[in-house]
Amino acid sequence: MKKRKQHYVWQHYLEAWTNNGQLYCLRNKSIFPTNTLNVGQQRDFYRLQELTPNDITLIKLLYVNTSPLFLQPLHNQLLDGFNLAFELKRLYEESGKKDEEFEKQIDITINNLEENLHCGIEKMAIPFLEEVRKKDLSFYDDEQNKIEFNYFVATQYLRTNHMRQRLKQAFQDMPAKYAHFNFDINKVWNVVSHIMATNLGYSLSRPDYHINIFLLENNTDIPFSTCDQPLINIKSNPTNFEVPSELELYYPQTPQIALMFSMNDTISFSKNVSRDEVKALNDLMVSSSQEQIYANEKSV
Repeated sequence: MKKRKQHYVWQHYLEAWTNNGQLYCLRNKSIFPTNTLNVGQQRDFYRLQELTPNDITLIKLLYVNTSPLFLQPLHNQLLDGFNLAFELKRLYEESGKKDEEFEKQIDITINNLEENLHCGIEKMAIPFLEEVRKKDLSFYDDEQNKIEFNYFVATQYLRTNHMRQRLKQAFQDMPAKYAHFNFDINKVWNVVSHIMATNLGYSLSRPDYHINIFLLENNTDIPFSTCDQPLINIKSNPTNFEVPSELELYYPQTPQIALMFSMNDTISFSKNVSRDEVKALNDLMVSSSQEQIYANEKSV
């Protein structure tokens, strides 16, 4: 089946902010109740576009070849996999044959491939998130669990429309030496975002980076809110795509629980957050959002 409503904010994640199946969304200065199906999504958002030889060359120059050496074969496999459907489509068209069922299945593959990839990543993470909501982070002590969870976190950080637009803005200032590639970030985003996510997940898992995970508990009368960029680096500037020198990831999980990842042994907020700290964290989500903010209460 062709999946047309494609979510860049996971529906399962947003369910924590629902009451009787509904949450509150702030968009264009208007607050309205809705369900998870209708927010954090865009029609055919993950639909693949065929990559030209120039696109592939520049992806390899800027992203694959600058990645850790042992990850480069994985990135090349991903690049080949994302373009395979188009190669099959080209061979089919060159054959001169007519097969409506084949055409339908190729179109579904082009439309659904990345959406299905995210579904697999999400399914892998569900047991970890269930432990987080029980306030148990012991799973993170296991090296394999840590690697898998960090990869999930990295994909959630980079999969959104907000990140796509930020990267597009960054490429407006592409050095002149790459101008002849006629690079279109909308075409290459699908594969580039996964290369970047794999690299980020690896960085979060590197022993020499000493990434620590913290649980924030909110026992105040103000719930945590979230947004269409649900995972943010509070040490980065949300208005540009410059690589920050520090990392402190904030990832609310429910109106009462949030995760933070830090390169230090401490974080900028109390583990049992105060009312003012909740306000500050909610303000950070607002400043990092693209167009939608979510809460379980209209007043928030």
